[in-house]
Formats: sequence, structure tokens, C-alpha cells
Amino acid sequence: MNQWLALPNKFFDYIHAGLPQVTMNYPEYKRINDQFEVAVLIDDLAPERIAAAINNLLSDEVLYNKLRSNCLKARLELNWQHEEKKLISFYRSVFNS
Repeated sequence: MNQWLALPNKFFDYIHAGLPQVTMNYPEYKRINDQFEVAVLIDDLAPERIAAAINNLLSDEVLYNKLRSNCLKARLELNWQHEEKKLISFYRSVFNS
């Protein structure tokens, strides 16, 4: 359940590096991927499924370039400079109440 709901930093590391990724079709990955399309999502960890997804990403230049371009756009929004504004706003609302 922990992995099902987790959103590790490495997901964002790949985005910021402009690297499309293959990852599980877990809710938080899917939510971000639905918005930015930066990854190939797979439903299980069967070795043949992982291999097929990786090989597809490596052989389909159009897909790779599309996901890479989307990573470069997504990193403009999915970064600390954007998130800090939300955090500061939250703290102000808590401490100014």
C-alpha cells in the first residue's frame, strides 16, 4: 500500500533531467502523467512487460521525443519554486489565524 500511494523524488528527478521513464500505473504517477504525459505506465512488474515498455520507448523516437519535450515543460511547473509559494501560503493561513 505504501508504494501504491507514494510519489518518490526519483519520479521528479527524471522529469527534471528531461528523461522519459517507465513506471508503475499507480494513482499518483497516473495523476501527474495524465496532466503532463512524461512516462510510460505499466500495470504489472512482469519482466516481459517491463522489457516491452523499455524497448518501445527506445525504438519509438516520436514517443521518446514527445515524452522528453513534456518533461521539459513539466519541470517548469513541478519544482520547488512553485511549491514553496503553496507552502508559504499555507503557513501564513495557519499562523495568521
